[in-house]
Amino acid sequence: MKQSIIIVAILIAATAIFIGDRRINTAAKTASVNVPTSSTSASDQCPQKKCGSGGFFQKCMVPDEWIVPISLRTLTGRRALFYKACGKHDDCYDTYGANKAQCDRKFLSDLEDECGRAYNTIIEKPAKEVCYGAAKIYYQAVSDSAKAVEAFRDAQNAAARHQTYLVTVTTGNVDKAGTDSRVFISLYGSSGDIIDEYINPPGDSWERGQTDQSGISRDVGDIRRIRMKIQEKGQNPGWNLYKVTIKNLKTKRVWDFTCDCWLARSHGTLERVIDAVPR
Repeated sequence: MKQSIIIVAILIAATAIFIGDRRINTAAKTASVNVPTSSTSASDQCPQKKCGSGGFFQKCMVPDEWIVPISLRTLTGRRALFYKACGKHDDCYDTYGANKAQCDRKFLSDLEDECGRAYNTIIEKPAKEVCYGAAKIYYQAVSDSAKAVEAFRDAQNAAARHQTYLVTVTTGNVDKAGTDSRVFISLYGSSGDIIDEYINPPGDSWERGQTDQSGISRDVGDIRRIRMKIQEKGQNPGWNLYKVTIKNLKTKRVWDFTCDCWLARSHGTLERVIDAVPR
């Protein structure tokens, strides 16, 4: 992962196997240790997949795979493949326009899903609780660490070098405004058009009152108008679009597009064409 300091879960005392229904917080506290500060990142030091280590017994103690030690490991032979969630988290940080908090929350969700997959029987319930504790520690490390904030900023700056426009979309703050639909944008510019670009910010996008951002790499000059369109899907297909702002990252010019409208079959249309209001 992209930080040099991470609070990690490493070894659980044998008594932790019998935690039963204790809260995840207790398991997390039992599992945690601190890794000393280093000027070299964990990913540079370790034979690793994505989290920073090849396993429990490597010199760098950020396990890619979570194994509840000895007794339950030999009993079940199962392990939680945390490196899958770590890889997705890195990809989220690398996606231009991503929201750090959303990336981190999705990271926790992916880790917990992996715990549930790995330890999915009644006899493995204590192991799953300990695994949840480890997941919480990994999440707290990336959500609270100053190094993680720095890593996110660096990843976004690197991604920005390949983008021309930053598209900022605000969903309306009215009942059922959010959508599960796929969202597309068309740009009509002074030097060309971009038609039906799929915009898919990482995390839980298009929620009520939320602002989401995406990058577009192709340059079509000054933006004269846009078309917003959805492909209805999911339990909440309709979408209340409040406004769109587009910034040219090279020229710093900004255009505003105010809609305050519904895109929904129930409201008669799945798309809207909006003229630009230059700042």
